[in-house]
Formats: sequence, structure tokens, C-alpha cells
Amino acid sequence: MSCREKIVAEIVSNFTRMRKLPKQNISTDNEYQNASLHGPGNGKFIPISEAMDNLIKEFSYLKRDEFSLHTRFTDNDIFQTVQRVFASVLFPLWESDVEIDSSEVAKDIEEKVASQLIWISSKGSLEYAFGCTLFTYDDIAPFEIGPVCFEPRLTWLQRKASDGRRARVGLDGRIERFDHNIAEGPVSKVTKRRLIRIWSGENLKRRKHSADSRCEQDFVRAIGNCPYVCSVKIPGFGGKAGQDKALISARLALATISLLWQIPSKALEGLNLLFDRETRVRNTLSFTSDGLVLGGSTMRCMPNSPWIERDELEQYLASYRNIFKVAGDAISYLLSPTDSNRPKIMNTLAHALLWFHEGCRESVNSIALVKLAAALDALSGGRGKTYHIRKLVNARLEVSDMQEILPDGSTLKQIVERIFGEGRSRMIHGTSEKLQYDWSETRSLAERLARDCIVACLGWAVENSALDDPKQLLV
Repeated sequence: MSCREKIVAEIVSNFTRMRKLPKQNISTDNEYQNASLHGPGNGKFIPISEAMDNLIKEFSYLKRDEFSLHTRFTDNDIFQTVQRVFASVLFPLWESDVEIDSSEVAKDIEEKVASQLIWISSKGSLEYAFGCTLFTYDDIAPFEIGPVCFEPRLTWLQRKASDGRRARVGLDGRIERFDHNIAEGPVSKVTKRRLIRIWSGENLKRRKHSADSRCEQDFVRAIGNCPYVCSVKIPGFGGKAGQDKALISARLALATISLLWQIPSKALEGLNLLFDRETRVRNTLSFTSDGLVLGGSTMRCMPNSPWIERDELEQYLASYRNIFKVAGDAISYLLSPTDSNRPKIMNTLAHALLWFHEGCRESVNSIALVKLAAALDALSGGRGKTYHIRKLVNARLEVSDMQEILPDGSTLKQIVERIFGEGRSRMIHGTSEKLQYDWSETRSLAERLARDCIVACLGWAVENSALDDPKQLLV
């Protein structure tokens, strides 16, 4: 008997004991008083004891290792899938008095879990949609960065109202799928009309409660008043893993857009997913030592990125098209590593973009410095040596070590030593004696250097599409 078969046998034994108890006594029995309710998805439920749940979790871990699902499922995704399968197999036996054959249950469980995981991996693709803010103008033409698409919300709404629908949720709560379209799109005509009016500022009457009205509310909450929608196409992932990857993809795409500006962190103040950040005023209150009241306010998040003339913005977007293409390939690599024909370069660029995004978003200057330095470190091969960072800058930005960068005469070598020595290394190792210092200027230097190197490396990847050796970035 395999390890998983032993687990199933113990679960069946536990389930059988619970099944024999008078139903009114289950909640008061010491062994089963913490039982939770689980169902096969038809609106009906059976109790699952805490001990059974722990065994199901142990089973799911073994199943995870068998299928090598670490990149597409979180541990909890697999556990919930296995938990639902157990509930669906055990549910028909709850009201029955027949003796349960644990080996048959184990066989049934194995087949259904495998079927569920394989279906999700092969056919469980999703398209996530997030309301977002981008530019001063609300009608810039749609554009893509890999699996991430940015569209004006009315353009997005028209697409979702017309790209077909072949599934629905039945009256019993189960999903019904068809081999033909049963509607023009996921967004009904009624919901489309109402959303247009809502986004125009009208106050509409509440709809009669229905599946379609619930969808309308989902749209209103997820898109909000954002003028743009960020859509992310995700291949078959578990629920939590898919959402996490969609959010990372969207954030990296926003970080890529921020490269259009010399100060990306400033641009990212207005490039936001509604999921992450909403524009609002933050008020402060302070008192002087002699009794004056000082009120103040700051804006948390801007409604859009820094203003640029429309023609200039469109020219920038056109000139960065190839940069966006390579950045999109790096984001796609995060979703499907085995599909990339340049996995090493894409891994390097994805690392750099991820650290760059986090560094630009960070509010604490000394921590931001560490993250921005990590972006440079990723591009230079992850060695953590100032020599390799300087080689990266020498090669990609054509700046020599002794070239003066700042008005005070600071050279590239001195600046890199400041960023990686006093800034990054001491902060990481907890030996910094300058925590109280103002690191804003050094942070700005690190951001400028990281931004320019990322743009240059993306450009290199465009020009050297046949190469997959990150070491070449230093040559």
C-alpha cells in the first residue's frame, strides 16, 4: 500500500466513524466538534473533521511533488483542489450505509485529482482585468507588453461584449460548457449599456438581483473610475497562483511603461492598478513647541503619469515598441519558462524589472536603494561585486570608471561604491551606521543608473535576438 493509499484509508476510517454518529451529535463530539463543511459544488455539504482535513493536506503535498506543479499552483491551490475532489467522492457515501472500500475510494480520488490538475494546466487559461490609471489622455490606442494589454475602458468593454461566450453557471451552481457560442460575449447588452451610463456619471436604479447584476457589480468594483483597463492573459494556473502571476505581470508592464520617463518612480505615482493603489489625499496634523497648529496634506498616488504632449507621448510609445516587445517576452517567461527560446536572458531581464519596480515603489529611501541595486546586480550576473556593475555600465552606457558624473566631480566608480558599499551591502547585512542619513540623493542616482541600464539592456536584447548569454551584457 502506497503512502497516499494509507492516507486515504485513514480518511475513510475517520469518515466512517463520523457517519455512524447521530447527526445532531457531530458538533458536540470531541473529535468532530471542529469539523468544517465542504461540498462537491452543487450547493450541498458534508462535514470534514480537522483530522481529515490535515490528512487531505498531507495527500495534496504528495500529489504536488508527483506532478511538479510548483510553478503553476500554490500549495493552497492544490490543497483546495484535492479537498473538493474528496468532498465530491465522499458526498454520495454520507447518507449511505454501505461499507466503504478505501482502495476504490483511493483509485477514484487519484483519477479525479489528476483529471482536475491536468484540465487546469491545459485548459484553465484566464484573462484577468484590472482598472488602471495611465496617461493624462484617456483615449490612447490599445497597446501590449507581452501578455499584458492596456486599453481605454470603453474599448475594453466593447471587446468583452463581443468576443464570445461558451459557458455559464447553471441553476445548481455548476459550470456548463458548450462547443458553440451561447452569447455574444461575457458582458451582456444590458450590463454594457448600464456600465457606459455609470462611467458617464449617471446614478442608476439598482437592478433586480440576478447573476448578470452580480457581474455588473464585479465590473464596477474592479474597474472603478479608472480610464483604462489592464488585461493579463494567464495560462493554466491554480486560483491564487494565477492571480499572483497576473498581478506581477501587470506591475512589471507598468514599470516598463515608466521607463519612458527619466524619473520612473515619479511616473509610477500615476501608473497604478486600482487593485494596488487608489488616489486619495492624506492629511497630517502637528503642533509647534509654542502651541501653533499645523495642518497639511499630501496626495497618495496621482490620477495619471506626468503630463506629456500627446504627439510626443505617441512618438515615445512608437519608438519604445521593440523595448516593450522584449520586456513583454521577459514577462511571458515568468508565466511559461519552457516556452522561451532565450530563457537565460529573459530570466535576467525579468529579475531586473521585478527589483526595479519594487525599488521605484518603495517609500523608504534606504530600502529602495537596496532594491534598485539588486536590479543592477541582476543585469550584471548576480555577483554582487562593484567591478561587474561598472563593467555593465561601461559596456551598455559607454561610461568609463573615472568619468565624472556629478557636478561635484564624483566619478562612476565612486558613485557605484556609494550605492553598493555604504548603501546596499551595509543595509542588507545590518551593519549600516548611517540609518539616520538622508539617502534620497543616492537613491535617485541608483534609480537613474538602473533605469538607463535596463533600457540599454532591453535594447541590446532587441539587437541581439539570437543570443542567450547574459554575460554578453557586460561586453
